[in-house]
Amino acid sequence: MVLPRRLGLALAVLLSIATASAQHSLLKQFYRVTPTQVAPGANMAFHVQATPASFPVQRVSVTVSSPTGAPVFATAGSDGSTTGFSDGVAYGFTLNYKFAPGHYKVTEVQVTDNAGTTSFHRDGTVTYGTAGLATHTFDFADADFDVVAPATMTLVSGLITHDTTWTTAGSPYVLTDKLIVPVGVTLTIAEGVIVVGDNDFPAAPLEVSGHVIIAGTATNPVRLEGLTLTSGHGSVGEPSLTDISHAVVLRGGVWPENALFDYGGLNIRDSYLADLENSIGVSYPAADCTFERNVFVSSSGFYIGVGNGHAVTVTIKNNVFYHPLLSYNELDDYTSTGAIVCWANDGGRINANYNSFYGVHWYTRAYVLKLPRLGLPSSDFDATNNYWDTLTATDVSRLILDSTVSTDYHHVIPYLPVLTAPDPKTPPLPDAPTITTQPTPKLLSPGDSTTLSIAAATTLETAYQWKKDGVAIAGATGSTLTLTNFSAAQAGNYTVTLTNGWGTVTSSEVSASALTSWLTNVSVRAALQPGQPLIVGLTTNRAKSILMRAAGPALRNFAISGNTANPALKYFPSGATAPTIVNDDWDSSLSATFDATGAFGLAGGSKDSALIVTLPPGIYSAQVSSGDGTTGAALVEVYEAP
Repeated sequence: MVLPRRLGLALAVLLSIATASAQHSLLKQFYRVTPTQVAPGANMAFHVQATPASFPVQRVSVTVSSPTGAPVFATAGSDGSTTGFSDGVAYGFTLNYKFAPGHYKVTEVQVTDNAGTTSFHRDGTVTYGTAGLATHTFDFADADFDVVAPATMTLVSGLITHDTTWTTAGSPYVLTDKLIVPVGVTLTIAEGVIVVGDNDFPAAPLEVSGHVIIAGTATNPVRLEGLTLTSGHGSVGEPSLTDISHAVVLRGGVWPENALFDYGGLNIRDSYLADLENSIGVSYPAADCTFERNVFVSSSGFYIGVGNGHAVTVTIKNNVFYHPLLSYNELDDYTSTGAIVCWANDGGRINANYNSFYGVHWYTRAYVLKLPRLGLPSSDFDATNNYWDTLTATDVSRLILDSTVSTDYHHVIPYLPVLTAPDPKTPPLPDAPTITTQPTPKLLSPGDSTTLSIAAATTLETAYQWKKDGVAIAGATGSTLTLTNFSAAQAGNYTVTLTNGWGTVTSSEVSASALTSWLTNVSVRAALQPGQPLIVGLTTNRAKSILMRAAGPALRNFAISGNTANPALKYFPSGATAPTIVNDDWDSSLSATFDATGAFGLAGGSKDSALIVTLPPGIYSAQVSSGDGTTGAALVEVYEAP
């Protein structure tokens, strides 16, 4: 194996343009944001999205400052093209620079339209070339990124000679040259594995003549980044197979349309595919092919030829096509761009039903569904019962290239009826991350260490940025933030912002507070007798949250025997004859408060008691008694909660 000249792992970056009335995304990222864990030498991929349609961007240039201060450039779009950036459609372009580990900053963005070029600088100054852009600004901080070398990676190329399974232990797997899975051999890619192709060298693909099984899960998908999966030659007796389940496929391609595909089969289910550089070429497969419950974002769709002696069915069902790349030339017989293009059908069948199409608009000679012309066979193509978002049936008819458009096409693609809402089995569009566990406050003594953490539900690569008192913390870009050797300078309010390609969410604000007094809690231990509770009084001179606990079984952890088996805790305001709160067996939701106050942990399901209450100024008491009438030692504790 040889080291790659340049690893095709990419970093997507988010820049925003803000107007007085709305926030529009100009550079929209769909994947891998800071922190990027890539090897030195990685490339940087920007994804440009022009919104709204009245913003006729032709070209975008980005300047990045390296750790040494040297500028690095990337450009998207083409001069002289008034349709270089369609509304809402993302265009990817790669910054061909051998990134070394370090922190990088976007320092300038140039936007070109019909009237000229406007430059937005990191220091907030703008060199206007277009009056229409005068109200726009960029948030450059959101586009900074880090390149970090992974702890481990596996370089692969050549011929796989026996059945092989790739696991997370060797991930990421980086193709440095063509990798071949020959007839009779199966490569299984297990959940959570990352596979990286060299996006600059598509001649170095993963070539499948045997079987490739990509077996991700809903919570731990396989990631394919910049990888081209292409077909080799199967055999009549043992056709090739690529079976993809629960994968995130970014750039590169899956069976590009010019690939050989005789004697093979392809299935893709429950996956997210973005910015594919070529259509998926289902060219004369030898077995039925199924594509279900996938989300295709800013990608070419399918380029299908069926038949040729194989009476197979290609099923395209319950998929989402978001801003598919469309063909603008009806006279090109083999134009592959479009959501579903049939270039030949002489004995097979295409069923494209219950899919959802978003962001497709009628342009002159721009088609979502397309048949071949010049006499190529094309019957048995069913596109009924699809959802077209806000489009009417008339609008949909304009997006179909068949005999209703030109007599050169000899068949009609049936598309009616159309659905008035997405089919329930079709996945929704991705969304911003959903926070499932918020960080919790901490109360710390000088020199302590603690960790703030957050958990979120998202299948896409998510960026984390921790902030203290609203200011981003350099390098704090993971799901956890560790504070070591705590000092007063670290005290403050902390939040973390999570970003993926579809939105941003910020956690609740939590405090890391320094203890301001030497007394953190008061505790009393005594033997309980029937009818004789243990009583502790306390006085507060201001409103305060108090944690009260009664420990019995937990005392065994401190080599204390003869403890009460089931202490019960009661809280009384001054002068009250009945308790306001009673707790018999603590609730596990208080564990975070235990950590924040420094209280020792309680075993899950134990018979110890605990409660937290916010007290106004006054006099109070906590009483501990035996919940089951037995005798034994008990410990009552009072903590000042954060």
